[in-house]
Amino acid sequence: KELQAWQAELAQLEQQVAEAEAQSRQLEEAERLKKRKREECRITIGEAKESLKSARLAEKTAAAERTALYKHYAQADDTLKDALKSARSDERAAAAERQKAIAAIQALKAEKYDANQVVEAYEAKKRVRQDADMA
Repeated sequence: KELQAWQAELAQLEQQVAEAEAQSRQLEEAERLKKRKREECRITIGEAKESLKSARLAEKTAAAERTALYKHYAQADDTLKDALKSARSDERAAAAERQKAIAAIQALKAEKYDANQVVEAYEAKKRVRQDADMA
């Protein structure tokens, strides 16, 4: 009878070990996925920086051309003035979009990667399980 009790306890402990190993594998996979996502974000940030550089250069060029165009047509009739107003509002909208892109890049840069996140999650889950086992 005592042997059966020991065997039952051994089976229960082996099951707990198997569950812990499965959880550990899941956490390792989650960590690997986070590292891959982090690397993808770094690549995206690099690409965004390059795109931002070229966009700023294009913006400067467009601003100079726009100013020259405004000066040239300053005395034009009402239809041209309406077209210029439309061009100005389009440019303002494009500038707002660029600012949103810059804000998104800065938000990505501001994110901190916590290397201990997976270990802490594992320890927390382990504590909860141990508390449940003791209850």
